[in-house]
Amino acid sequence: MPRKLKHWLLSLPIALLLALGSGCGTSIVDSGEKTDYSIQGAFIIDPNLESNPVSRSSKVAIRFKLDGGVVSTAEITFGGRTLNFECCQHCLDSLHWLANDSTYVHANTERQIILTDGTSFSDTLTAIIPDSFTITNVVPGNHLIQGSGQASLEWSGSTRAEAYVMAAVLADSAYTGYGYSAYTAELITSGTIPPEAFSLSPGPDPDTGLYNLYVYAIAGAPDITLANVLLPVPLPSQLPDNVIERDLVGRLGSVTVTLLDTVRVTQQP
Repeated sequence: MPRKLKHWLLSLPIALLLALGSGCGTSIVDSGEKTDYSIQGAFIIDPNLESNPVSRSSKVAIRFKLDGGVVSTAEITFGGRTLNFECCQHCLDSLHWLANDSTYVHANTERQIILTDGTSFSDTLTAIIPDSFTITNVVPGNHLIQGSGQASLEWSGSTRAEAYVMAAVLADSAYTGYGYSAYTAELITSGTIPPEAFSLSPGPDPDTGLYNLYVYAIAGAPDITLANVLLPVPLPSQLPDNVIERDLVGRLGSVTVTLLDTVRVTQQP
């Protein structure tokens, strides 16, 4: 039975407002008329999907619009590779898309995103991608939560990360749009997932079963409409736009996911 979505926002680091650098933006033709291009994008690295025969562990999804309409004929490259325009991909309409199984080939890098709309517009943005990292400790040590309890996590830290998100979801509900997620305070590499994440909603009673635990390293401002379809647990909230130029506005960002860990929640004996 589907579970209710549980999202709590703990804190939002100021650094996220400056999360993804952009530059080299120039219009090839300046007709004197105002054009309004917009971009929404997300790049996801998720090693939990590396052996999945259907999904891919490395994905980039970008929606590029002019005056509110999708520019399907635009050419968009990410790290030198051309994205394909897809009318429908992962239940998402009208986006430029690229996926592969080279899980960490882009980790701990900066990649250029080049946008070209014929002879009317060209711009280059720089995407920052956090490095791979791991969950190093889970408390309770036996990975068993009896009744209304919490789980504390420690992780190794990710180079280029600008924020972290902790996430928990019943194992059979991962990648379905459900679960708990929260930003951690500042760039600390530890945090606690509260009892509410493992409870029936509403109410304090535990929602028993096996839970997957994840930590996300965030850089930039990933578009949640795109990212949440691709992540095991949705992000807590949309971060502010970080692409603000004369002819182009919007948001872009990256998410690197840890390999999952688990806890099992049971009723009190």
